[in-house]
Amino acid sequence: MSKHLVVIGGGFAGVYCASSLERSLPRDWQVILFSEENFLTFTPLLAEVVGASISPLHVVRPIRQMLQKTTCRTATVTRLDLAEKQVEYQLPNGTLARQAYDQLVLAPGQVVNVNLIPGMASHALPLKTLGDALNLRNWIIGQLEKAEVETDPARRKHLLSFAVIGGGFSGVELAGELLDLLLTSRRFYPSIRKDELSVTLIHSHERILPELPEKLGLCARRKMEARGIKFVLKARAHAVSEVGVRLKDGTEVQAGTVVCTIGNTTAPLIANSGLALEQGRIKTAPDMSVPPYANVWALGDAAAVPNAFDNQISPTLAQFALRQARQLSRNIKRSLDGRPTVPFRFRMQGSFAAIGHQNAVGDVFGVCFSGFFAWFLWRAIYLSKMPTLARKLQIAFDWAWQLFFPRDVVMLSSRQTRLIPRAHYEPGEWIYREGDPSSKFYIIEKGRAAFYRQGIEEPVLLLGPGEFFGEGAIIRGQRRSFGVRAEEPLDVLTIGSGQFRDLLEHLAAMRTMMLDRVERMESGWKFRQELAQEKRLTSQKVEDIMTSSYPTLNPAASLSEAIASMENSGLSAHLVLDEAGLLMGICTMTDVQNALVRLCPPSTPVREILRREVSTIRASTSLADAIYRFLELPYKQLVVVDVDQPRRPLGLVTLLDILHAYLQEGTRPPQSSAEDRAGTTIAASRT
Repeated sequence: MSKHLVVIGGGFAGVYCASSLERSLPRDWQVILFSEENFLTFTPLLAEVVGASISPLHVVRPIRQMLQKTTCRTATVTRLDLAEKQVEYQLPNGTLARQAYDQLVLAPGQVVNVNLIPGMASHALPLKTLGDALNLRNWIIGQLEKAEVETDPARRKHLLSFAVIGGGFSGVELAGELLDLLLTSRRFYPSIRKDELSVTLIHSHERILPELPEKLGLCARRKMEARGIKFVLKARAHAVSEVGVRLKDGTEVQAGTVVCTIGNTTAPLIANSGLALEQGRIKTAPDMSVPPYANVWALGDAAAVPNAFDNQISPTLAQFALRQARQLSRNIKRSLDGRPTVPFRFRMQGSFAAIGHQNAVGDVFGVCFSGFFAWFLWRAIYLSKMPTLARKLQIAFDWAWQLFFPRDVVMLSSRQTRLIPRAHYEPGEWIYREGDPSSKFYIIEKGRAAFYRQGIEEPVLLLGPGEFFGEGAIIRGQRRSFGVRAEEPLDVLTIGSGQFRDLLEHLAAMRTMMLDRVERMESGWKFRQELAQEKRLTSQKVEDIMTSSYPTLNPAASLSEAIASMENSGLSAHLVLDEAGLLMGICTMTDVQNALVRLCPPSTPVREILRREVSTIRASTSLADAIYRFLELPYKQLVVVDVDQPRRPLGLVTLLDILHAYLQEGTRPPQSSAEDRAGTTIAASRT
C-alpha cells in the first residue's frame, strides 16, 4: 500500500519541493500537490508583464509539465485536520473531499491584505498574481485611451497620474516599468504630452530599496528622479480614494490610478490551522519541521524558517524558497531513513532591482553594480532561473524584440458575449436534492418550484414568480436540508454563494430579512414535525376547511370599477381571473394606490395594475404542512388551488381556519364568509 506525501502550494517552494521529492522518495511513496492554479508563476517578472516587456504566457509554466510523477490537483485546500492526518479540499461542484497523508508540506504562500489601508480594496490595484499583472496592464493602457479623447484638462490630468505604494523591490520595479510603458506608448497617442504624465512612488522609509546597500538605494532614486518619477518618502498611506492617496499627515497625492505593492498577510488556511505563528508565518524548527508534529513541514513565504547562517528569519524571496525546497526534500528523506535532519543554512547571493530604461542596481556578495551592466546581469540571472529551455528562449526573444520595436499597446479585453446567470428547468427536474452542497441562490422569474423532504410525498412548500430560495444552507454553511423540484417550466436567476455572501455582508437590511426568513423556516419545520404526530392535522386536508367564496375581478374591469367593488364588498383585495376562470393575479388596495400615484386614468384596465405573484397552496395539502407554509412567511391568507391545475382557484384558507380545526378536535369549523374576512389581505400578504 502506497504512502502519501501531500504538498500544499503551487509557488516556488511547493513546486520545487515536490519536484525534488518525486525523484528522491522510494517508489511506495506518492507525492500529491494541491495548487489553486495549474501553473507556476515566475513572480519576479510580473512587473515586466505590466510594462509589456514580455508576454504573460512566458512567465508561467504548467505544473503538470514540471512534475512528471506527482499527482497534481487544482483545488483549494479549505482545512487542515492535523489530528486525523487529513486535509480537506473543495471540489468544482462545491462539495468537500478529504485526502489522508503520512507526511505534510505546507507552502501556501501569503495573500494580499486588501483591508490594510482604508479604501485599498475599492480603489487600489494589487500586484500579486498573473491576473493582477494583466489587469494592471490593461488598466494603464485603458487610461491612455480615455485620456486621448478627454477634453477636460483636469480630468485628463487625473487619468494620466499614477501612484505606487511601496518602495521595495516590487514597487520600484513596477514604477520603472510603468514609466517606460507610458513614455514608449506616447507615440501612439499624439495628443498626450510628456509633461502630462505623472508617476509617484510613496514609501514609509527614508530611502527606497532598504534591502540593498544605502548607496544603491540612493543611486536608484537619483536615476529614477532624473527620468521624471516623483518620490514621497517617510510618509504612510492613510486612505485610498477615487481622488488618490491621503497620507498620515493629511496631505494628498493626486492619482487616477493607485497600485499597492504592500500588505501581504497570512493565508486563511494557515491562520485557521491552530499552528503557532511568528509575525504571521508558521513557526518552524531550524530543519523546517513544525512542532509538535513530526510529520508536518513548512517552507516559503508562509513559514518563518530560521537561517542558521545569520540566525535570522528567512526573508520572503524566491532564492530562499528554492534553497528551502531543496533542503526540505533532503530532510524529509533523512527523517524517513531514520537519520538526523540538517538545519536550513543559506547565504544570500545578492539582489537586483530593475529601475527602468535599461537600468538596474544590484549587490552580489557585497559587490555593488548599477546602470546598464547591472540591468544586463539582472536579466541574465533571471533568464538562467527560468524553468525549461523553451521558456528561456521565449523570454530572450521578447527582450530582444523590445530593443528594436515598440511595446505592444493592445488592451487584452476579457469581454465576452453577455451571459445572464439564468437557468431553466423542465417539470420534474431537480434544481437540487436534499444533501447537495449549497452553491447558488435562486430567484424565480417564471414557473413554480416545490420543496420536498425525504419521507414526505407531498411538497412542503410551493414558491412562484418573484419568490426566492436556497439562502438558508448558504448562510449556515451547510448542505441542502430540502430538495427543490420544478413543478412546471421554471426559469430562475442564479447568484453564486460567494456573491450572495458579499451582498449580505454589505446590505444590512437584506441580511436581517434573510436571517429572519431562515429562522422562521427552521422553527416552522420543527413545529411541523411536532404537529405531524397529530392525526387531526395530518388526516385533514386544506380542501376540508377552506372557504369556497372569494371576491373576483375581470381583467378588463377598469380602475374605477375595482375601487367601487372594493368599497362595496369591504374587501381590500380581489382575485383576478381570466375567461377560463384561471388565476391571473391579485389586485389589492395597495396596487390601486400605486396606480393613482402614477396618475393612471380611471379607465385603466385591472390587467395593467394587478400583481401577478400570488402565493397558493394545493387543496390536497395536509393541515400540518399548511401550518408550516404559514409559519415560513407570515401570510395572512392563501389561495387554495386545484391539484391538477395550479392556476384554478378553489377557495381561501387562513391560519385561523386551521387552528379552529385543531381545537375543534377534527370537527369542521363554521365556514367563515367573505364578509367576515374584511380587512384581511388575500394571498401573499405579509405582515
